Amino acid sequence: MFICLLCTFIVMKSCHEFLQHILPELGYRWAGFRKVRRQVCRRIHNRMQELDISNYLDYLYYIEENSAERETLDRMLDITITRFWRDKGVYAILEQTVFPDLIESARQENRTNIRCWSAGCCNGEEAYSIQLLWQHRLSPEKLELEIIANDLNPTVLERARAGCYPEGALKDLPDELLEKGFERKDSTYVIKERYKHNIHFLEQDIRTEMPGGPFDIILCRNFILTYFDRTVSEPLLSKMLSLMQKGGYFITGSTESIPPSFGDLKQIKKGEPVYKLIVNQ
Repeated sequence: MFICLLCTFIVMKSCHEFLQHILPELGYRWAGFRKVRRQVCRRIHNRMQELDISNYLDYLYYIEENSAERETLDRMLDITITRFWRDKGVYAILEQTVFPDLIESARQENRTNIRCWSAGCCNGEEAYSIQLLWQHRLSPEKLELEIIANDLNPTVLERARAGCYPEGALKDLPDELLEKGFERKDSTYVIKERYKHNIHFLEQDIRTEMPGGPFDIILCRNFILTYFDRTVSEPLLSKMLSLMQKGGYFITGSTESIPPSFGDLKQIKKGEPVYKLIVNQ
């Protein structure tokens, strides 16, 4: 109950104060939203205008009295800030260490594909970045890469499937991959159709549904370990690891870290957000 947590004498004057109160009730971490709260606060402000509600305390009462609004608010907390080739050091490790190791293992096991999951894929920038890396810097013969990318937001998934991006989203992508992967149309860049092959965009809320495994790579960057509290993030992480191949790789955001209780995930290089699943027999 939201209102039970509040002293009735408290007057919430800012979205900042509102979020500090409301996020724990929804299973989120305030610390994860501090730097990105403007995006969320714009949505909340617009929603309050739609409802003709003038202050945050009245909005809390409205949530209390209208259970469907809880889900509406939860959707407004979805962060959609990302870009191509985000954290270039991660892509260097993928190219130089992760993929070569997985390619060698797949060949030894006579497998024909490697499976990758981009969790919380937003507009698809991560999935297409990996596809371009695979096709132009690796491209092993007789071995395919399958990419599953999911998000709960149907609007961003529609953008991902269309593959159209503003120039700013591609500023970190290496020039040769930009030239090979995109066609420019007016002020936007459109991913070439061939790079959509073997990428499957799924509408899923990771808290209730995950794609079918097993996966050789799971990228869960700046997502559950940033925005959800431990009561939510750790059960989700356990379930994700159950979908990984032994010897597979789990990649977090650059400022995130795996909780110590997940001892089967070993960091492959100190300071880097790349972990390998090592299960003792």
